[in-house]
Amino acid sequence: MTVVRDRVIQALAKRAGDLAAAATGPAQEPPEAGAIRQRLLLLSDMDDMPEIRSAIEILKQQLRALQVIDVSPDQERLCELFADPATLQLATDQELRAIVLEFVEAIVWPGGLESLSITLR
Repeated sequence: MTVVRDRVIQALAKRAGDLAAAATGPAQEPPEAGAIRQRLLLLSDMDDMPEIRSAIEILKQQLRALQVIDVSPDQERLCELFADPATLQLATDQELRAIVLEFVEAIVWPGGLESLSITLR
């Protein structure tokens, strides 16, 4: 299986920049946030009533609670990791397995080493 491992590492190295960019894409806002923003917009015209002001404040608190913290990996470091096959060669099988699960769509080996096909996400 070292052949498959080597080919996966080569495929990752060829598309290092693309994979790093895909891994660090923008954080998406949860769908509930859009609904809360719509309610805030509707209530903002009626904020002269105390009950509405308290409802607006509650909605704002709910929206703040939904804010996504961006924990995406550093694109530059991922690019360096993928671009240098020697670095990936040092990875244990368990570490490489985590990378493969994240970035490899399919590994097809119908027979013979020439026919090994690796599809990245």
